[in-house]
Amino acid sequence: MTHNSAILIRLLKDANDWVGLPDLMRHTKEHCKSECYPVHSRIADLRGKYGYTIYNDTKNINGVNHSFYMIKVTDRELRVLRKIYNSSSRFMPSYSQVLRQLMPEQKVLI
Repeated sequence: MTHNSAILIRLLKDANDWVGLPDLMRHTKEHCKSECYPVHSRIADLRGKYGYTIYNDTKNINGVNHSFYMIKVTDRELRVLRKIYNSSSRFMPSYSQVLRQLMPEQKVLI
């Protein structure tokens, strides 16, 4: 599994909720050949290359900044993503592919 896939899967596990940077790093360590240190770069890939809406927030807790990320998806989009991942564990879907499955009769320009 790639770091991009692992991070997307971890964010989708808690879709629409904040996930801490250590949780994302721990998830990549458990499911990939290596731990992903540049999580911000993988998030940039998921946004830029794959079209997902992922938010970032930083909170100062006891003088230390902590990063959190959240992916925004609807329940319908989440069901389609789970279906795609269940049918092919090696396939990294883009957000436009999810939209095409939700609205096959319309052209999606993303």
